[in-house]
Amino acid sequence: MTNTESNSIKNYINMAKTGHYPLFFTEWLEGPLQTSQALTYRNAKKNVDQVFDKLSKHRTIERKKTMMESFSEEERAEFIQSFFKMVERDILQDLKTLH
Repeated sequence: MTNTESNSIKNYINMAKTGHYPLFFTEWLEGPLQTSQALTYRNAKKNVDQVFDKLSKHRTIERKKTMMESFSEEERAEFIQSFFKMVERDILQDLKTLH
């Protein structure tokens, strides 16, 4: 993953921390997000890195969302769950630094 992709992930995580999810259609977030196994941070990061590697080929949010529409529901749910796992960890890291 390039430094630009890493910055892009961080930007989307920062937006998500404020309740803004530009990569996801509302209907993707409304249903339950279940995967067949417990998700570790390491697996979540690996999944998000792989998807962002694919997304980086597209410049606009609309094209990125269109690309994610081509994912199976299971792949998309796994990515969304992985992304939120990373957001959760980032929020917890922020809380630790406040003490």
